[in-house]
Parts: sequence; structure tokens; C-alpha cells
Amino acid sequence: MLEDFVRAVESRQAQAAEMLACLRALRAGFDALKANAEQVLAQLPRPGAPGSPSDGLMDRFLRFHQQQPAPDLAGVLTARLAEWQASGASEDCPLPELYRRAGGGPTVGAFHDALRRLHAAGRIYLHPWTGPLHALPEPPFALLVGHEIAYYASVRQC
Repeated sequence: MLEDFVRAVESRQAQAAEMLACLRALRAGFDALKANAEQVLAQLPRPGAPGSPSDGLMDRFLRFHQQQPAPDLAGVLTARLAEWQASGASEDCPLPELYRRAGGGPTVGAFHDALRRLHAAGRIYLHPWTGPLHALPEPPFALLVGHEIAYYASVRQC
């Protein structure tokens, strides 16, 4: 029984040595990351130094967004959908086409968020893709709404 105990301790000792080697490698990686970060920080202007802004990153971020007014994406989308329907199109507007008509400026995520808000507000209809999924053209523009994959939109007529 004592021999079994010694073997178990030796086995655990080998595992501990392996774990220690992994921790040393991890520490070396962290040290390398720290050294790289210090090199980058050394090249950045210090707050209060001549010719450098004295504000932090958050202040710069807020100032940047204040300079660029956010577009009324919901208004643009509803206008483009109204134009689509007024053109006599016989089908609902495919989402990739709506994205392109919206100027392609917003990210696909912002486009989807605006569509969800318009749908939730009852201003547009989102229509599902009814074909097989492998036949879905331009899948990044498809939008999951509930249990359906929306691929077309139309303006809700009040």
C-alpha cells in the first residue's frame, strides 16, 4: 500500500512540474505583451506635454462623435422603402437592396438594429425568406426576427 502511495505522489509531482512549465511559458507571454505595450505607450504623446491634447481617450471619443451627427437611419430606410413601393415593384424590397439604397454607409449591424426598431414600432413589415437556406442570396443581410429569417421589407401603410 505504501508503494502505491509513493507512485501516486510521484505521478502528482510530474503533473505539478508540467503545470509549472506551462505557467512559466504563460508568464513569458505576459512579459512580452507588457514590453510591447510599454514600447507603444512610449511613442504616444503624454497628456500635458507640449503639442499633445490634455484630455483622455474618452474625451477624444466623445468629441469625435459630436463632430459627426448620426444619420437618421430609420428615416432613410422608410423613405427608401416608400420609393421602392412607389416605383411599382411587384415584390417586397430585399434587404441587401435596401442596404445599398440606404447608401451602404451604416454597418450591417446598425442597419439590422434600425430595421428591428422600425418593425417593433409597427412602421415596417419584415417578410420571411421561404426558400431553402442554402439558396439564400447575400446571407449577411438576412435578419433573424423571432423564429423567422427576414429577407424582405415593406412600409406599413397606416
